[in-house]
Amino acid sequence: MLNNPDLTLKMLAREVGKNATILSRYFNQQLGVRFSDYVTARRLDEAEVLLKDTDITVIEISELVGFQTSSTFYQAFNARHNLPPSQWRKKMNVEL
Repeated sequence: MLNNPDLTLKMLAREVGKNATILSRYFNQQLGVRFSDYVTARRLDEAEVLLKDTDITVIEISELVGFQTSSTFYQAFNARHNLPPSQWRKKMNVEL
């Protein structure tokens, strides 16, 4: 479900048979993050693997992992690494 760019807390709650409020509380209290921040982090984790292990374009990766737009992906990735995805990929390839 993480790859669905339209994923919402309500959709996940329906999928797992839980109340959205209870699920939101779980993310906040047990994981210490908001649902949207959790989803973004997991998508970025997946994008990092694809950037390191494949030659798929950055735009395609942003779509594959579930970002609604490539600009949203670039912003989130840059916020995490202080580098755009393409530069991070080059840096990772050099370090290997």
